[in-house]
Amino acid sequence: MDINAIGLGCESDVLVVAGDADGSHLLDKVLDLPTICGLQMPLVGILPPDEIEILRQWIIDLGGSEGGALDGG
Repeated sequence: MDINAIGLGCESDVLVVAGDADGSHLLDKVLDLPTICGLQMPLVGILPPDEIEILRQWIIDLGGSEGGALDGG
């Protein structure tokens, strides 16, 4: 994971920090935090809280993949 965002001015933001949902730019964009760089995700509508929690847990679970493939599945 640990891939930086590509939007202008967002290059220093890491999209997904394995094991750290609160440090992941992707989750910030889904939550539409006032500090995000770029546009909210998804562009139209919002994710329901249960789907946001699934995303949060997926990011957290990535941190427990000791030596395994980080493919989310």
